[in-house]
Amino acid sequence: MLPFGDAHGFLPFRTPPALLVSVPFGPARSGFEPYTWCLLLYNSLSALVKFAIASVAIGTALSALDITAAEILTDMGITPDRVLSLFSNALDWALPHFLLGAMILVPIWLIVFLLKPPGFGK
Repeated sequence: MLPFGDAHGFLPFRTPPALLVSVPFGPARSGFEPYTWCLLLYNSLSALVKFAIASVAIGTALSALDITAAEILTDMGITPDRVLSLFSNALDWALPHFLLGAMILVPIWLIVFLLKPPGFGK
């Protein structure tokens, strides 16, 4: 792991010491280690914050040039109402499928969680 930034060196600040903890790997271990999950979450949130800052900066620049989202959509041949309609249709399609899948997965997860022996997976 790099002493500064994330694995790709994109972060301008030092990685928190908690994420630099070394966990020994052995033949009995498989999958992601707990600190790897922390690092993955940290990198994902970092990318999300960078994306939000860049979006605000670009939006501010376009607003200073009197360019609106409605104008860009109209130039592409799409109205803002059509975009809302597409999102609504996507939600109307996805929500029942999500709930149906959750109705199957949540009880299975609960049974596995309750039947798992204490200390298993540590």
